[in-house]
Amino acid sequence: MQSHCNDKMNSGIAYWYFTYNDEEKQSVSNFLRSFISQICGQKPDTPGELYDCFCTHAYGTHQPGLTDLLKMLSQVIHGFDNVFLIVDALDECPKLDGERSSLLDTLFEITQLLQPSVHLLVTSRREGDIQEGLKDVMENANCLPPINVQGGLVQNDIEVFIQERLKHRAFRRWPDEMKVKAATTLSKQACGM
Repeated sequence: MQSHCNDKMNSGIAYWYFTYNDEEKQSVSNFLRSFISQICGQKPDTPGELYDCFCTHAYGTHQPGLTDLLKMLSQVIHGFDNVFLIVDALDECPKLDGERSSLLDTLFEITQLLQPSVHLLVTSRREGDIQEGLKDVMENANCLPPINVQGGLVQNDIEVFIQERLKHRAFRRWPDEMKVKAATTLSKQACGM
């Protein structure tokens, strides 16, 4: 994707990975702030509306809410021919305190707010609330159908990847039995992802 954007004039890209082991990477507001920052960094100038929002929020001492962050994202995207927003591992955004529900609502809002030049790519394990929430997103935007990347072929790739990693010098002192057990356990727990 980065290579594609580098080849195209006036294209932007932003990426966010929700990760289970970092609370900062599980926050919807942090996800939006990151997108704003990444896209803004690809513009020749900073939109005046961002400075206005900074002033409105006591020069950075107060954090803007999701509504203001969505407006800012819309403003920094304005002027690009194409912007690619990639949101990886939605399933790692926690359900606690409604964070995942907020994420799904935010993705819906992004599709409502943003120009047709914006392309949204999301990845997730199959989870009921996410599938249901993404239905609304897909109905609101011109979307391609979901692509299932779980299954036997993916499981095969996972097993090959694990076998190759276990050949690394970091594991050279591990007994063969331990490597077999690690490979088996990791393959089973991957569940095709």
